Amino acid sequence: MSPSPLHKRQRIDSDPSSESTGDPKKSSDFWFSDGTLILITRDGTTFRVHKGVLAQNSEVFRDMFSLPAVEPSVDENIDGCPVVHVDDTAEQWVDVLTAFYRGALIFGDHRTITFNTVLSMLELGTKYRIAYVREEAMRRMRQLFPPSLADFPHHYIIYSKEFRPRDTKTVSVVIDHYMCYSAVSMVRRLNLDTFLPPILYICAQSSVEEMFTGLSSGEWTIDDLQLCMQGIEPMMDDRIAGYAPLFRHELDADCRTPSKCKTSITRFLQYKGAGMGHGVPDVLFIERPLALLKNMGMCLYCLAHYATIFEKLRKEIWNKLGGYFGVEPWPPVENESQSTN
Repeated sequence: MSPSPLHKRQRIDSDPSSESTGDPKKSSDFWFSDGTLILITRDGTTFRVHKGVLAQNSEVFRDMFSLPAVEPSVDENIDGCPVVHVDDTAEQWVDVLTAFYRGALIFGDHRTITFNTVLSMLELGTKYRIAYVREEAMRRMRQLFPPSLADFPHHYIIYSKEFRPRDTKTVSVVIDHYMCYSAVSMVRRLNLDTFLPPILYICAQSSVEEMFTGLSSGEWTIDDLQLCMQGIEPMMDDRIAGYAPLFRHELDADCRTPSKCKTSITRFLQYKGAGMGHGVPDVLFIERPLALLKNMGMCLYCLAHYATIFEKLRKEIWNKLGGYFGVEPWPPVENESQSTN
């Protein structure tokens, strides 16, 4: 049986008040002259796509198109195509339609994509039951925020607030901490709590001012911010205790250049780019502080001394990460983390 016409002003949303106002804007990315369906996002962008493509990829659209026919009226058609209103952004649909029509741009580790694209695929893949799109998003999320310390990247290269994993062959996503604010809201909304501790850890490296900027810009909610803030104080206490040797300028017993090494520690603690989240050096991404200490003149004996200290602290903080942010059990059971739905 051929797909039936859609009901007048068919909507897929949860908030009728979110309907866009004003004239629809044509998408420059996905407007096919032979398209058979018009999608209108909440910000008023229109996509002319193919009903069959949506039905083939999405269980929700497949079920919707199988509903009994309702005779359309003139005002529910654009260019002779039935209209569906969706309560999502145009950017989200560009990402998902790219997966439908131009999948080679997204799928595979040789393709580096933005974290916003991952979030779009995760949210809409879940909402519209697009299994392969959601799984690709989950795969990328597990690369970025794995449940085990052994898989967690030791070092994110930081470019003006951008966190890019060092090994792009393993993790091919560009991310910054503002995107992590959005991720907190989404994974909580989708009940994917396994990802929360490492995401909130990255958020916790931001300044309070940056966190409130993320709140005012709508990147996350007040509940998300409070969840992050509740974990910062106990985590900072543990980090300060673990970094006590650094704060007291402790040196290795075999150090031959004590004055130079103490100066390197002083310079490190005063350096704004040292990953000093709330005044305390970062701990999970330990290669950055070690590289800085080396560049600032620390001897190899002291570097080895602090590598041991940092690695021990790294394990202690990781094992407490769930407790800081109210996620238990942590670390998660391996088979549970792999089967997160």
